[in-house]
Amino acid sequence: MARLQAIWRLGVAMLSLMAMLAPGGASAQESGVSEARWDVAASNPAASACDDACYVAPPRCPLYFRVDGVMLRRDVHGATDAATLNSVDNLALSTRDFDMPFSAGPRFLVGHTFGESPYQIEFSYFWLSDLNESAAVRDNTLNDEGTLGNLFSPFSGFGKNPVVGLDYNDLVSIREFSFMQNMELNLRRQLPMPQERLTTSFLIGARFVGVRELFGYDSESNSPVGGSANSVRVHARNELYGFQIGQLFQFNVDRQWWIDTELKGAICNNSAGQRTDYTQTLAGVPMSYSNSVSRNGTSFVGDLAVTLVCRPMPSVTTRIGYQAIWMTGMAIAARNMNEDAAILAAGPAQLDLRGTVVYHGPHAGLEITW
Repeated sequence: MARLQAIWRLGVAMLSLMAMLAPGGASAQESGVSEARWDVAASNPAASACDDACYVAPPRCPLYFRVDGVMLRRDVHGATDAATLNSVDNLALSTRDFDMPFSAGPRFLVGHTFGESPYQIEFSYFWLSDLNESAAVRDNTLNDEGTLGNLFSPFSGFGKNPVVGLDYNDLVSIREFSFMQNMELNLRRQLPMPQERLTTSFLIGARFVGVRELFGYDSESNSPVGGSANSVRVHARNELYGFQIGQLFQFNVDRQWWIDTELKGAICNNSAGQRTDYTQTLAGVPMSYSNSVSRNGTSFVGDLAVTLVCRPMPSVTTRIGYQAIWMTGMAIAARNMNEDAAILAAGPAQLDLRGTVVYHGPHAGLEITW
């Protein structure tokens, strides 16, 4: 019994001692965590600039300026055929023959954080250098008219019903020109998230996208006597205005590294139009025609960007990533070349707003904060 009482007294004494030491131990542990966080910030000043907690999240500085170099390739859904050889089905030339390169251009963004609030406002603008591609095909075989050239045009169903002056060409060439610019004004709100590696923000704003295109078609024939030539120039205009929403997800990889994934979508009014200039030359005598049309349509703009971000210095952030922008309801110049020669000459002009185009490619740049 005495032994049991001694053990009981010893247990009560130990529990009392642990209870007395517990608050002190907790304070020491918290102090250790705080000191560890201070050590991280002290040894890595880039992580502690602008925000005490930005070693696990991107910084939120009062002002920031970003400049990127973008390189985007233009891909159009579907192709426009320009010539067949000898028969209706033997395709000799189309827009698939264009060697579409990447177009380069600068992108600028300036932003402001409203004090300690979760709100930021951003304005961005970029443009791409002019895209100018061409392709051609030549044929010198003997045709049914006794001259050289068996290239058929889209204006006769590619030789289904051959027309002298439009078909039996010995040379057909096509050309495509395109220019694109983009402007955005967005209000961003950071959403409340647990203190984890993932942060996110929601945005709402306005967007403008301008796309101008030119498609050219030229043909030369030795028929009829004295020869013939056809030249078509289709100028297409797309001006998209609309409101957009989006979401930005920022995942912390390391104290100075994180990954940005941003998705945006906009419903826009497309103020579109096209003008077609057509010149036919028969036996050295040119005849020129011009018709145009404009109307409004509805377009969708989707934008997805994934960017790897590094903050090597307190006021400098480096960025490299990949972006894709797709647009529907577009007036593609090549698709607006009417294949009816009578409409080319006498009108009325028609507008095709069923085009889909995708711009995609890498980007890299710097962000400066203060």
